[in-house]
Amino acid sequence: MSYKEKFVGRRHRRFARPKTRPSWYRVCAWLAVAAIPTGALAQGPSRDAADTQPGTGPTKTVSIGCSPGSVFADHEWPAGIMAARDVFREVADRMDRDPAYTFAQSGAAIYAAVERLDPVLFERIKTRVKEGRWEIVGGRWAAVDPNLISAESNAHQFLYGQRYFRDRFGKRATVGWGPPGVGQLATMPELLAGAGMERFLAATSTGESAPVFHWDGINSSRTLTVDASPRWSRPNPIDADGLAAFLRRSGVDALLRLVDVSADARARSLDDDAVKWGTLTGYFDDIGARDLSSAPGRRGELKGVLAGSYSLHSDMKLWNHGAETALVSAEALASIATLEGYPYPVAELRRLWRGVLEMQINRTVTDSSART
Repeated sequence: MSYKEKFVGRRHRRFARPKTRPSWYRVCAWLAVAAIPTGALAQGPSRDAADTQPGTGPTKTVSIGCSPGSVFADHEWPAGIMAARDVFREVADRMDRDPAYTFAQSGAAIYAAVERLDPVLFERIKTRVKEGRWEIVGGRWAAVDPNLISAESNAHQFLYGQRYFRDRFGKRATVGWGPPGVGQLATMPELLAGAGMERFLAATSTGESAPVFHWDGINSSRTLTVDASPRWSRPNPIDADGLAAFLRRSGVDALLRLVDVSADARARSLDDDAVKWGTLTGYFDDIGARDLSSAPGRRGELKGVLAGSYSLHSDMKLWNHGAETALVSAEALASIATLEGYPYPVAELRRLWRGVLEMQINRTVTDSSART
């Protein structure tokens, strides 16, 4: 056996993915937003007790189901779409049984796929969106890692995502959404403002001294941001005293908590009487009415935690970069061709852009999804 064969074999063994992934790898298969009273933060039960004993957690809970693009971590695109459709159908059925149940979903590409696959289910979704119980969030075509795609692609993500939401649902997303483990650009406040959003939910710890802060862009843009990572929402937060002081000063009496209910049948049902269903928009409206003058300000990037993914399987990044560059060049050449009387290929360019944007989902470009 040659040195190269030994090295390649050892490398593949080292990076082999387990057949069953830990629950935190699918931390956003569903999203629950928990409003935790201040007293529960300071004197709440231990983390283990709160996770295993029903009724010992928060006395007030505002929960939201969510199923982002993490379904593609273990599936190819067609199977991932089928899994997303099954989740949507389960949620729609749950809404029929429980009038108080709410749900939030990002990624226009998933909606578009469900629209093609199951028009009947899509009409049910449109009805719930109109009622306000099904919330569209994120505003992008797919849940992406903005650090790994070009500036033009970042702009197109919001352009195509918000356009789809407006055309299909008659409204655009008003709350930005950052997938778990994904960092955010320093220019994200400008991108959000351009897409009509002044609120952002970060599912990854931002390292700030408070769970609510103002994220300032490089120009005058300012985004009200909530850190919904376990750093703050677990029963015994790292900085309980600092958190309690911030809550007293600001008047904020609730926190956001993300719960992976897909890995826990008890959490998945969420039928406890203490659960109160709500929306991200409602939560932001509530804290926006508080005195947030004591909330810290932040300028610059929000760091992610996908260590190594920016250099893993560089061929995926290379192919994405090539597709982005080719489309930008095609748009420029098509514009020049119109000076000679040629029609601008609007439909064809939109089709191509949607295909590229769809494959920029963070599990694909980072290559942390199923590889076939």
